Amino acid sequence: MLKKLFTFTPPPEENEFEITESLPEVKTEKDAKVSIYLFQNKDYLDEAFKRNMSYDIKIREFKIRLGKNKVSAFIYYIDGLVSNQSVNDTILMPLMVESEKLKESGFDGVADVLLTQNQVKISDKMKDVVDEICYGSCGLFIDGYDRAILPQVIGWERRGVEEPSGEPAILGSRQAFNETLKTNTSMVRKMIRSENLVIENILVGKAGKCSCAILYMGNITNNSLVNEVRKRISSLAVDHIISAPELMQFIENDSFITLPQMLLTERTDRCVKAIMSGRVAIFVDNSPLCLIVPVTAFELLESAEDIYLRPPFAVLVKAVRFLGIFLSVYLPGIYIAAITYHTTIFPTGMLTTIMKASRKVPFDSVTELIIMVIAFEIVREASARVPGFLGQSLGIIGPLVLGQAAISANIVSPVMIIVFSIATIGSFATPNFSMALSGRVLNIIYIILGSTGGFLGIATGMFCQIMLWHETKSFGVNMLSPFADGNSFPESFKILPIWKHERRDDYLKPKREKEQRHISRQWKRWDK
Repeated sequence: MLKKLFTFTPPPEENEFEITESLPEVKTEKDAKVSIYLFQNKDYLDEAFKRNMSYDIKIREFKIRLGKNKVSAFIYYIDGLVSNQSVNDTILMPLMVESEKLKESGFDGVADVLLTQNQVKISDKMKDVVDEICYGSCGLFIDGYDRAILPQVIGWERRGVEEPSGEPAILGSRQAFNETLKTNTSMVRKMIRSENLVIENILVGKAGKCSCAILYMGNITNNSLVNEVRKRISSLAVDHIISAPELMQFIENDSFITLPQMLLTERTDRCVKAIMSGRVAIFVDNSPLCLIVPVTAFELLESAEDIYLRPPFAVLVKAVRFLGIFLSVYLPGIYIAAITYHTTIFPTGMLTTIMKASRKVPFDSVTELIIMVIAFEIVREASARVPGFLGQSLGIIGPLVLGQAAISANIVSPVMIIVFSIATIGSFATPNFSMALSGRVLNIIYIILGSTGGFLGIATGMFCQIMLWHETKSFGVNMLSPFADGNSFPESFKILPIWKHERRDDYLKPKREKEQRHISRQWKRWDK
């Protein structure tokens, strides 16, 4: 009995669920044409949209008068993507009540006379009909005609224009992009009031369509750059694209390099400045971020309000920023290399202080630093996931409590707390989020190099980093340009007034090299 008790296996439950092999997908014919028979068009759309299972797919059947005869018709739309008021006022009301005005007119008169909607398309392909309905249009089919009328009656919910939360700035525009593609492109169009601004629309996705827009100046941007951007986006063989950061990973040159190869921004002024300089901006529908290509490593270190600062202020701000970024990446690695292998570089008094502070700590300096890295990264990640002011409080109070408790428990020395705190605070000086993440990864790499190879390891890492960045390109532009070309300094290092910025970047090879005259302040000439 005891043997049976310990070897007994209970039978499987009858209601236990297991995922089985699914049936192959039933695909609708892609090249299908609009039929003259209403029931065929209706069956095609019902099969494509799975109307028997989707509650938001709506159909409204009615009759309209074409000449002397009344014919059957129906509209097909998705509830929630269209404005019901627009459907009633601009489609159903004219067709059902005012169709007497057509007299002898046929199909063409419906779109030209009755429908008062400002955007109306006509197509004989069912694929175009499905795509337009998914975007917020209404498909109108009339019995006996092999074409469909597609009035656009978009009415989905959208977020209003707000201030940029990820790139705050005291100076400059207070408008940030939102999740609506047309709103974003119209904001750029409002700031660049020129007929040369080109906005191309590209659909991406096989299973679910997503609209992408590329924006550039037709009289400034290099044609080969535009063609490359268009080719990379239009050739994507994916089911769906959700956001701009996801698209960035599909079209960037190298995904295994920590250095970002595109600039993500939510600020309208920064996007407009990039377009006017000869770059290309990329928007993805349902994403509040804009992709700017190409970029260099130095442009990723620029702030959105650098252009608004006068030269004396820019000198101070940029110097402090670059110092903070340098300390955030290299200071812990340099310190651990010095305290482990090169203690002779410290003055005797300073070395004595460090040794006294570390006397009661049971771990070596490398272990101390690893503990600090793990603790601070956990706190930083946790504060980013906690919503509202609670997350901000956690990000401030958490490190203070952990640091004080670690010192009191003799787990970490006070000097190590100071070194790592300076590096952590300096990381917040990086204006670009992707570049800040890159700095955090490099920080850990240099800690490993400093603890294993000393200053030689740090120097080797810097050499490899520069060589790797030099080999990385962003849409044909070297990431270390214009240093890589050796012909000029980056704009990040130039401390010149805005009226001295006469030429666009040479590595972009724009159609118009100059963006202002040699003497842009003409009032100086007039005074003379």
